[in-house]
Amino acid sequence: MKIPELVSSPAMRRILGVLEKKPNMSVADISAEAFVGVSTLACGGYIAALKRQQLIYVSGWRKVKGRFATPLYCLGQAE
Repeated sequence: MKIPELVSSPAMRRILGVLEKKPNMSVADISAEAFVGVSTLACGGYIAALKRQQLIYVSGWRKVKGRFATPLYCLGQAE
């Protein structure tokens, strides 16, 4: 699967727009707010591509069901 360029992808722009309004979001949160499938974000490589371009970073972790943790993302570069 080829990951679209930021400028040509409405989905990528929606992801960044959501993170601009609401920081510290999980992939599931971003998916619901940006109307992009979870599998596209995680397995499709959209999150990894945005991290590689230093447009988003892992800002923290959220416990899920008391055992597992999921990364939270923010817009920008890690401080």
